Amino acid sequence: MSQSYSDEQRMLAQWCMAAQFFSEEKLRAAMQRIFNTDDIDLQHIVDRTNNSLSIFSLELRSRMDQLTGTRDWALVNTNADEISKQATPYSPVELSILKALIEQICTEPSGNFCITYHEAVREAARLGPSGFSLTDAGLLLDKLCGDGWLNRANGGFVVMGARATIELQSFLNDSYQDLLHECSLCKEIATCGIVCDGCGAALHPCCVDRVVEAGGSRGLACPQCHKAIREPSRFGPGEDGVPIEHQESIAEDGSEDEQTALKRMKAEPVATQDSDDDNH
Repeated sequence: MSQSYSDEQRMLAQWCMAAQFFSEEKLRAAMQRIFNTDDIDLQHIVDRTNNSLSIFSLELRSRMDQLTGTRDWALVNTNADEISKQATPYSPVELSILKALIEQICTEPSGNFCITYHEAVREAARLGPSGFSLTDAGLLLDKLCGDGWLNRANGGFVVMGARATIELQSFLNDSYQDLLHECSLCKEIATCGIVCDGCGAALHPCCVDRVVEAGGSRGLACPQCHKAIREPSRFGPGEDGVPIEHQESIAEDGSEDEQTALKRMKAEPVATQDSDDDNH
């Protein structure tokens, strides 16, 4: 490796450490600036960068957006010990709240992998420290969404964000393997899409488009059983980001905004973790 390439590799590693979570478009643009060329072999550079980062227990990983097919990237800590967990910008309490929200999303009874904003804020307030208000819970939820761990869907629903499915992939597979779908085309976690009526295989919305385009006149054929998918079942957010079974119950002008929701929730009692413990 030349000294010039080594310096460029170091600069890219520093950029990734600063950015933490970013789109493939931004990653490619950073590579073009650092290497001073438009001719970028992205995967080759990622592999070389990961070799450099491995001594720090860090790795660049990506995940495809389930709707658009574009890729997001994150710098992942591959060391799962408690010390590395403390290196995150979140407190232990905030991490426990995030874990609880992800558990609620993954175990949501209808299998749509989402919870309402109301449920998310109240759960965060319940698990927070003494004096942690609904407003505080709403601000934490906004922070988790802004950092890519969670995402807000239309209709007032909260879903897992791309960063969670990248950085927590092993945890999600170990904890919720029997609940989560795997896309039969790209083999990544699927929290929205369709299920084949023949064999039960799942497909992301963007992978459905790829299968239809590749199949031509055959239409939508399952990549797993190779039979035509005629009456698929759906899961996850619908076309407007609202879970399928909730779409008819949501007003046409959308759900209430966050401030209105917080005002309404403040008028309702919130069970704290301490009070829950007292009841057991």
